[in-house]
Amino acid sequence: MAAGTRNGDCIPEGTNKSSEEISTHGRKRHHGDAEDGRKENGPMNLLTYNATGLGRGVKWLTIRRMVRNQKVDVLCIQETKKEVMERHMCQALWGDSEVKWVAQPAVNTAGGILCVWSEKTFKLEKKETGNGFIMLVGKWIPEDQIVHIINIYSPCDIQSKRVLWESVKQ
Repeated sequence: MAAGTRNGDCIPEGTNKSSEEISTHGRKRHHGDAEDGRKENGPMNLLTYNATGLGRGVKWLTIRRMVRNQKVDVLCIQETKKEVMERHMCQALWGDSEVKWVAQPAVNTAGGILCVWSEKTFKLEKKETGNGFIMLVGKWIPEDQIVHIINIYSPCDIQSKRVLWESVKQ
């Protein structure tokens, strides 16, 4: 599994580090980017974010901008504090109507985990959820690789952390 960013940390082989820019309808896109702004190849870009509550408004806009600007393939959010994640919330966070997601609800207003992605770059094959984690197994389409992604929201006390890690290991 590859992970990295588009800002020079992990550049695909054969790509000039300065990134050749291509002009499209007044917007600039980098070599290797698709017309919709997503990457066609290169390292998988995963964004993880502890939201301390999704609320609405500014936080949603901030997340959406990070997803767009960093060309995120999979978004993992911890501490959503949402008992229900609806389609319009996931679309607003991702910035596109074509979105898939798996959520683990908050209990009262504690916890809550969310994974969001586009099937243009990630095709879910299997999911596992447990108390405090979501594991996604799927094909990362640009590189035709199977990847495992685990989004974890860990409790504060040590005994609960041990229980969580034991369940993840299984």
